[in-house]
Amino acid sequence: MKFLTGIATMKSEGVQFMSEIIKQEYIHLHCPAATKAEVLQTASRWAAEAEIIADAALFLKGLWDREAEFSTGVGDGIAIPHCRLESIRQPSVFFAHLEQPIRWSSEEEVDLILVLAVPQSNAENTHIRLLSQLARKLVDEVFVSQLRELDQPAAVYALFNDIQL
Repeated sequence: MKFLTGIATMKSEGVQFMSEIIKQEYIHLHCPAATKAEVLQTASRWAAEAEIIADAALFLKGLWDREAEFSTGVGDGIAIPHCRLESIRQPSVFFAHLEQPIRWSSEEEVDLILVLAVPQSNAENTHIRLLSQLARKLVDEVFVSQLRELDQPAAVYALFNDIQL
């Protein structure tokens, strides 16, 4: 969680809300994925179906390239795989609560996944703001507990709805 705590202290600017980036249909509860590969493939499919990306294979490669740099598992059963590409049409976040925790790295299991897709053209500003505000919420034990307990996408969406970026 040190990673999240450090990011949470970064300044964020602007008045964009998380509700503009995560939509209720981007929230997937009881996700049956059983491996990291399945999670990343599924997230790539979701992004393609939502028309956030033009090429699911390129997005998937970007997610794996990021994982190759270092694991996006951030502790407490949470992973934030992310990718910055020119072909991403708009900043988006996809959320998955897995049916069962999976091995994300050699050292940790995760059950909560937030997949970030950010256009390269505004990557630094949006990427840092997204990570910063998500980190602020993900170090909040009550918030994380609610993410695990809620069983309706609308209820999970409401948790994210008021996060200001």
